[in-house]
Amino acid sequence: MITDRQRVEMTLFPMLMMDVLINGVDDPASDEAKQTQNLLWLATRGVIMDLGMREQKKIMRRTKRAHEAVLGEYRDGEASIAKVSLFVFYVIQAVTDCDYLVVPDDAPLRQALDMMMPSLLEAVEVDRINASAKEGARKALKLLQEMGYFDGVASLF
Repeated sequence: MITDRQRVEMTLFPMLMMDVLINGVDDPASDEAKQTQNLLWLATRGVIMDLGMREQKKIMRRTKRAHEAVLGEYRDGEASIAKVSLFVFYVIQAVTDCDYLVVPDDAPLRQALDMMMPSLLEAVEVDRINASAKEGARKALKLLQEMGYFDGVASLF
């Protein structure tokens, strides 16, 4: 049986990615942006759809708290969306590379990641952004672990 903690962990990444998409896409009305948003919604919905409405709201409140803890300090606009999107990807990479969370190739989350990957690759090429994103990923993963999520996942950097 899947625990509430696991549900929060599985809904956190689509929520973080949705934030990156909304704040970083040039044309939110484009077909690709809409398709990516839909995939992220499906990724979230798939984790909570077997729950009653009260339980769904509880999971999403907890996910929102984790989301705000991770991205809250970046709300002031000083960090580039490239850095934020890349550090979100690095946290996802740390969690999936150690098989703590397995994202099947046909899963909506994987499809959304694939659609967002080209813009992330541009940020990797800028050493300053890449180094800062790696540090952000380390901090975010540590913070999430202090909140009780992703226990035992080691940072890749």
